[in-house]
Amino acid sequence: MSEFDEPLSATRRAPDQVRTKNLDRTERTLSLVGGGALLFNGLREGGVGGLLQAGMGALLAWRGASGHCRLKQATTASPLERRLQQHYGWRNLEALSRSVTIARPRSEVFQRLAEPDALVEALGGVERIEALEDGRSRWTFGAPLGKTFDLTLKREECRDDERLVWMTEDARWLPHRCTLSFADAPHGRGTELRVLLACEPPAGRVGYAAASLFGRVTGTVLIRELRRLKQYLETGEIPTAGERPAIAAQAADKDERPSAGRTSADSAASSGRPSAERTDAGQASATLANGEGTA
Repeated sequence: MSEFDEPLSATRRAPDQVRTKNLDRTERTLSLVGGGALLFNGLREGGVGGLLQAGMGALLAWRGASGHCRLKQATTASPLERRLQQHYGWRNLEALSRSVTIARPRSEVFQRLAEPDALVEALGGVERIEALEDGRSRWTFGAPLGKTFDLTLKREECRDDERLVWMTEDARWLPHRCTLSFADAPHGRGTELRVLLACEPPAGRVGYAAASLFGRVTGTVLIRELRRLKQYLETGEIPTAGERPAIAAQAADKDERPSAGRTSADSAASSGRPSAERTDAGQASATLANGEGTA
């Protein structure tokens, strides 16, 4: 089985699944009846309590009418996550997937990522990677308030130019599994790198919902790191917050143009043309010399 049989979209689910009806007929009927009763009773009682009750009834009635419940969606695993959960043998699973196209040969990209300790400068959130024995490595991540935390990863699978799999070691509370898949990009554009991150959150559906919420932040960070990795592998350079390529180009253009603070004499000197200040000074000297001669 391949984890990428059904790739996840940037929002964990395909766009047409975001607002799909996920309530059965019984759930919709109960929502409509219960919501209508709460709405009627709240309007009859009035006051602050009645308004709150009427608002809850309206939301419940809308849930039944639309057939879609965001809370249920947030606590329900996708089909791919259910398959991965069974494949990994985990009790619970939350996953996200991202991809990027790198304009380098597949073998080169694979070789670079097979030795992640050489990519520390390309990964913004990683401070240090220490290679250990038996395919293990210790990753040191930055944390708020100048703190750091370590994770030990063990390489579970390595297929040349195709697949790399890492698993957190001794992570009983929140184990993670990272799968990298390598494929030739269409039309000879390089390598398509796909990353699948999966974790086993505790506490059943509540833990899954919390992990899904946190996964939105993780997905954004992952996209940013993949873009940094792409630029590093393609150009050998990493843009920083203080110097992005567009800003650096604008600064270079600005440096090439004469600034407003330069005097006309400086501009004239650089261009080889006489300036107005030099011309005025020459005329004054000539006038003074003529006056002295007449006297």
